Amino acid sequence: MSPDQRIVRKHKVKGCRGIAVTSDGNRVITSTEHGNQRVVITTPGGDIIREIKHDVNNQKYFSNPLYVAVTPNDNIVVSDYWKNCVFIFSVDGQLLHKYSGSGQGWLSHPCGVCVDGHGQIIVADHDNHRIQLLSPEGQFIRHLITKDQGLLSPMAVALTPDGHLVVTQADNCLLKIYSLYK
Repeated sequence: MSPDQRIVRKHKVKGCRGIAVTSDGNRVITSTEHGNQRVVITTPGGDIIREIKHDVNNQKYFSNPLYVAVTPNDNIVVSDYWKNCVFIFSVDGQLLHKYSGSGQGWLSHPCGVCVDGHGQIIVADHDNHRIQLLSPEGQFIRHLITKDQGLLSPMAVALTPDGHLVVTQADNCLLKIYSLYK
């Protein structure tokens, strides 16, 4: 980083919440702007490449898209807090998979999402007090961490280069680090 940390460029996206970057440097931004909930993909310079917001029947995908991640093959993973699901889109905006869960894997207000090097999706399942692991196709694999292990209201998740999972908890403002991949 530059010692002066100056702003190199900026652009505005109304209602922006989450951000991720594709392998070619494009920005993927979730927006919760009232009445216009969407995912915006921009160039590094801020030009809009595409917006993802409706299906082929013009039905809205999103209610409250908060967090976003990009897979190793540039698929876009979006958690929607109010719709209780995770969407997986191709970089050109096509819906590939939607996961809301069932049985032991149902979601209740998903928040943070991140992706490991194999494309597996890690989801902070806020109201169920657990972290879920999904396949790249959005299928439930297992719970990684649960309330029984002291997890409460997880919000954001991130992986460190050495395989640790970093989790923030909303209710008690804690940051926890878990060893997952050894």
